[in-house]
Amino acid sequence: MSRLLFLLVMLSAATALAQTLLVNGPSGNLTGVVKDGVLLIDGQKVDLPKVRLGWYFNGSYTVFGIYYGNPDCTLGTYPNAPKFYIQCTAGTDITVVALKDAKAKVVCKEKNQLRNPTYTSANVEIYTTKGLNLECESSFPAVVSTPNALIGALAGLTVASATLVLTLGVMLLRRTLFKQQH
Repeated sequence: MSRLLFLLVMLSAATALAQTLLVNGPSGNLTGVVKDGVLLIDGQKVDLPKVRLGWYFNGSYTVFGIYYGNPDCTLGTYPNAPKFYIQCTAGTDITVVALKDAKAKVVCKEKNQLRNPTYTSANVEIYTTKGLNLECESSFPAVVSTPNALIGALAGLTVASATLVLTLGVMLLRRTLFKQQH
């Protein structure tokens, strides 16, 4: 009997963890919990659309809940940025829920036209549309200050410049090690 109870407790814990969303940003860490179609954050309850959201996040300052009704749609994500796009062959219902740092700004576009959120608060924005494609990204306005100058500098780096800095660092390290050996 104790094994069954242990298995049920572990299953409950795994389910709870699968519905926990973590946001890391300059305003501090934020934890959201999705339970029974409601997003709970800092004592605030946000009713989510009645669709099955797939949560996409990469440890950054925005977590996206994404739904599209047509299974033939393509979802493209970017590993280094809170950004994604959806492309469909036929018009379909698309829903996006963004749980974000309070200082972050979410922008969703459909055919290069800005979409307005159907719900907005300091930490949550919800977008719903029916169409062929949608592209969303989260970023910080230029005026946002970060708690550390290094974080601010790193946030401004693009993938190309970050690669260049990394390459130069490796080259300098190799040069230093080569001189020490000879």
